[in-house]
Amino acid sequence: MFRGARMEELILNADELGEKITPEMKVLDLKNLISNNDKYKNNKEFIDDYLDSIISDRKSKEEQARLTAESQLEFEKINLEKVKLEIELGKINLERAKLESQRDSNELQRTNPETKQTSIENFILSVRALTLPIPKKQEGWNLFFSSLERSFKTKNVPDEFKGEILLNLLGEKAENILVYVKEEEISDYDKLKSLVLREFEPTPLICLQNFQKARRMTNETRVQFVCRLLTNWDQYCNLRNVNDFNSLKELIVSDKLYEMLDNETAVHINIKQEQNWFKPIQMGKDFMLVKEDRSFSEFSHRACHNQNDSRKDFKYIPPNLRREVINLNSKENKINNSKQSRNCNNEFGKITLSSAFGENVEAKLIKTTIALDNNSLNHPMDCLVGITDKLNAETLIPPALYESWCSIND
Repeated sequence: MFRGARMEELILNADELGEKITPEMKVLDLKNLISNNDKYKNNKEFIDDYLDSIISDRKSKEEQARLTAESQLEFEKINLEKVKLEIELGKINLERAKLESQRDSNELQRTNPETKQTSIENFILSVRALTLPIPKKQEGWNLFFSSLERSFKTKNVPDEFKGEILLNLLGEKAENILVYVKEEEISDYDKLKSLVLREFEPTPLICLQNFQKARRMTNETRVQFVCRLLTNWDQYCNLRNVNDFNSLKELIVSDKLYEMLDNETAVHINIKQEQNWFKPIQMGKDFMLVKEDRSFSEFSHRACHNQNDSRKDFKYIPPNLRREVINLNSKENKINNSKQSRNCNNEFGKITLSSAFGENVEAKLIKTTIALDNNSLNHPMDCLVGITDKLNAETLIPPALYESWCSIND
């Protein structure tokens, strides 16, 4: 009795029997109300059949709704698969059309060279419209090549055209590049790109200084400024060959140490590392070799109050064009040896050097040309220099002076 009946069905049945229903009644209350009704007691079978018919009708409707929903879902799945097949078919037709167009274009170029020239000119015009202009500053070349390669990808430029398009965009600057390029390398885009960067790209130190001094321009949005900063930093990392997190940490520490160096030590480190960069440990060792006789407090004071910006003007000089430079310290007076004189092998007597511990060392005197440290190496003067092999200290000497010592000792 009342099996499977819901509350709304019990309410409907109780209302048909004339019972008074209140909102507070629950299912059990409704069942007791119907069971105690006199009409129900007199016609129990009829009322039970009536309630069963209501329940069965409701279940049949639910089943029909479920079947309808399932069929609708299957129909939607079929339509979705149909759409996917149509998309795949469209992709296949598009790839087929591209292949046919490329094949026809290649055949036309083989039969008619003028068509190839027209194709290159069209690519040049379309790429020029999407590429940034030739940069006027050194730090802009990395951003220029980023936009150029993005244009190549957008216009689907063939690899054989990329080198000629780059030379066309360079204009007058291409004259400096063509000197190093062979005829068969004109279509090699990667080769031309490396030559352009080697010719016009800034040194790593200048690139870092440009990143540190970067400011947003008035006609530049914040998004453009962020993109420019990211491009400059990527360029600096590429120049330093930094490709992992540990190398990046060491590079940041090395740059911080380099900023704290005084002028003399910075010049020494910059010459030694050339186009590479010293790891923090190596830089610390070289610093100790050059400044081992100076206290840490003195070095910190000079590095913190140094206002000379000569370190910011470094430029990479090939080894065969460099001057021979030596840093010597004696009683806090620093001299830089720029050139060995011709008569350096002539002896000018001897001198006795007395140490702070009472040791006397005899040294030979030679005449050489040096320059005083006055922010220039162009003021030479002749001086007598004491030479002995009994003073043991790590120092940096030019090859000419070392050969002179060897000839004297021999």
